[in-house]
Order: sequence, then structure tokens, then C-alpha cells
Amino acid sequence: MRETFLKLKAIHFKKHAAELSFVQANSYIFHSEGVEGAYLFYHQAGKSHFYLTYSVPEGDPETLYEQIPGLRAGFRGSIEEGAQLKDLLVRYNDLCRARKLSVDLSLVHINENTKNVEYSSCGSATACYLKQGEEEVKTLVFDYPRLGELAKKEFSDKVRTADIRFGRDDIFVVLPPNAEDIKLEEEQFDSLIKETILRDRSLSAQIIGMEVVNRIESLSEEQKKTLPETGFIVLKFL
Repeated sequence: MRETFLKLKAIHFKKHAAELSFVQANSYIFHSEGVEGAYLFYHQAGKSHFYLTYSVPEGDPETLYEQIPGLRAGFRGSIEEGAQLKDLLVRYNDLCRARKLSVDLSLVHINENTKNVEYSSCGSATACYLKQGEEEVKTLVFDYPRLGELAKKEFSDKVRTADIRFGRDDIFVVLPPNAEDIKLEEEQFDSLIKETILRDRSLSAQIIGMEVVNRIESLSEEQKKTLPETGFIVLKFL
């Protein structure tokens, strides 16, 4: 089952770039040799682009080999063109409750027709951003419950989404739920991403992302083997 699962990861969880007239969006994924970590995937429905990252629920590896692809299929199956993020989150909460799972999740919707970007997260998932002319990378945290922890009405009353109304050259990065838990030698993964954004702010989303990738690729083979599944999404507004 493990070998089958590793092959499924390579097929269903892949990096993706969306080069649009108003935003560059690039996702980067680091596959582990195990099951632990955070999973990220992209899905397009017409002129709607969705990037989603979610944490591994608690469970033994044998069970998770089926649950992780199953969650992706469930999440992906609810997405349709023009879908509202809050509606998706409520459906995702129902899905996790039905499976008795507790999951951290971030979700980005890029609408090509309206040139609007919408974002929300549940649990410990966070994002960060850098506005043009500012010298501080700020963190965006929504204090919303994890998927699967609350009944439908209570969850729907609590959860909200945000339109990401940024200007030219602003940068928005969706961090994986495990960003604060990953240490790259003496540096945390989220700190590395924030430092790279600040240093390379004038560059494209693709180059910013590749700088982070190159840093991870420079690690020793021993440390790379211990990294959990993870990934991040870089948006740069044009």
C-alpha cells in the first residue's frame, strides 16, 4: 500500500503555475517518503482556479494511505466554477465530520472573470503577505475551528472568507499547516519563506518560489529524507 500511495502522491499532488493578466500564482510541493505532513493540490473549473492545502488527520499510516487521497477527491469533487469559498468550507466541514476527522485547511480561489482573489483558512493554517512600499512581511491568521470539529450551523456561523485586494507587486503566500513545525537546519520553514519574500520582492512569483526550493535542495540528503510532506503557494499581483 505504501508504494501505491507514493505513486498517487506524485500523480495527484503536483506543483502548478497559473500566469494570469492580474496575478502570478505558483505552487511548490515537497514530497516526503512517508505519510505525515501537509498536502497541496490545484484544481481548475472553467475560469476559476483553486489552490488548497490541508493537514494530515490523526491515524495510523495504513488508514491514512486511503484517507489522504480520499479527502482530496472529496474536496475536489465539491469545486465548481464560481463556487463560493464559504459554501465549500461548509461542505468540507460536513465531509470531515462524516469521516470523524479533524483537519487544518487553507483555500484560495482566483476568479479569472472578475479578477478577484478570495482566501480563507481553518485551524492552524496561515498565510503571509508583503505590500509594496512596506518593509515587514505580515501574517494573516483566521481564528476559525478545524474542519470536522463543529456541527454545520455552528461552523457556518463562525467561518468567514476574505477578498485579497492587493495592488501591483504585492505578494501573498499561503503557508502549509505544518510551516512552523519544519526546521531547516537552524531556520524554520515559515521564516525562510518570509525572508525570501522580503529579499526577492522585485522578482516573479516563480523565482521567489524557486529560491525557497533551492534552499531546501541544498540540505543534506539525510535531512531531506526526514522532511514531512509540505508545500506553499506564492501569488504576486500585477
